[in-house]
Amino acid sequence: MIDGMIGDVCVSTIHEMEIRLPCRTWFPPEDFEFSMSPVASATPADLQRYRDAGVHELYLTPVFHRQVRTAAEVTTLLEELARAWVEPAAAL
Repeated sequence: MIDGMIGDVCVSTIHEMEIRLPCRTWFPPEDFEFSMSPVASATPADLQRYRDAGVHELYLTPVFHRQVRTAAEVTTLLEELARAWVEPAAAL
């Protein structure tokens, strides 16, 4: 997994993996999916950049947003993440 990279580094790394992995595993590039967690400073505005870089799936880590202590705070944070990240991603 490529963690915390976006932009040229991510694009070149994914491109290199798409070239090399099929040669070593006999699987075509479309059989591979690239997933990562966005960096803590990423915003929903970066979603298109991740997609353009070849990332298929982002794993949102709510720990970067704020510490939660109760079940109600967890629910609230997950709802906020859904509104901020999932809804814009669905519109791409």
